[in-house]
Amino acid sequence: MAQVKTGELTWFGQAEGLSLTPVPGLGELSFGWMGGARLDSYIAAVSKWRQEHDRLLALILVYSMRNPLALHHIGFRHKTEAAMLAASATLGPVPLSVPPSDHQRHYHLVADDRAAHGKYYIEHQCFADPGESFHWDVVTPDPEGFLAFIAGAYGRKPTLWDDPGQNGPHGVVWVEAASDKSIMGVMARPRYWEIETTA
Repeated sequence: MAQVKTGELTWFGQAEGLSLTPVPGLGELSFGWMGGARLDSYIAAVSKWRQEHDRLLALILVYSMRNPLALHHIGFRHKTEAAMLAASATLGPVPLSVPPSDHQRHYHLVADDRAAHGKYYIEHQCFADPGESFHWDVVTPDPEGFLAFIAGAYGRKPTLWDDPGQNGPHGVVWVEAASDKSIMGVMARPRYWEIETTA
């Protein structure tokens, strides 16, 4: 299905600016699924999750083709501390524990030569809002601009935080799937925080 979305954008997407699948006005020529994004001549297409979430990852990918962007961590939110601790324990016995300024969280370092910094983190956190969810946390020079780009593709604005702190993300875009209300999001920060040096 990702190839079909790529084809739709190759043939019918705009030469300049952002185009998304389904491309409006195609009728039966379109399969009608979200998950393809074209920015000028760059195209990314995803078929893995709920279609709203496929669109989110396609937007992240196509943005990264035009702008510096690196993965900082993949985060999982849990409603209770017990659920957070149980999920964290599946990744190893000694996580990097960050003191809770607003919520408790554990990070697990993942060495990966493909990552921009040779590593990324997996985070499990206890935070009630928005409930059970999954998010990407990325590093990019203009986090507010990146989040505005993502949110704009869904016809809304990002949530930006007044005081993100030295190491925190500047904001978030949460995306809820219509079919099952599952939630995926993306956060963005301007600097790469090496958690093991401060945890």
